[in-house]
Amino acid sequence: LVLSPSQWSSHIVGKISEWIDLDSEDEQLRLDSELTLKQEIAWATHLSLQACVIPPPKRSTCANYARVVNNILQGLTNMQLWLRIPLEKSESMDEDHDKVNNNNPT
Repeated sequence: LVLSPSQWSSHIVGKISEWIDLDSEDEQLRLDSELTLKQEIAWATHLSLQACVIPPPKRSTCANYARVVNNILQGLTNMQLWLRIPLEKSESMDEDHDKVNNNNPT
């Protein structure tokens, strides 16, 4: 499929890799995720995409996720970041909540 430049900028939305985990406990995964996110956003900017869909945070604590996304937003001028918000609570968030409450399920 061949698209004109105007079609790339008005009809295509990028999708950022799902494996990215900016708040991982594994430092190497966290650093690789940040680098990959920035590279994928840079590629989408190069393609003049109107927006990119970024994966939601994987944990209930997402301070690093917020820092990285805020940093990226500061540098964007012609592209939007779209965030998918899950409408149901995931098991991983339940596990994080239990850790915070010292495994107290109440």
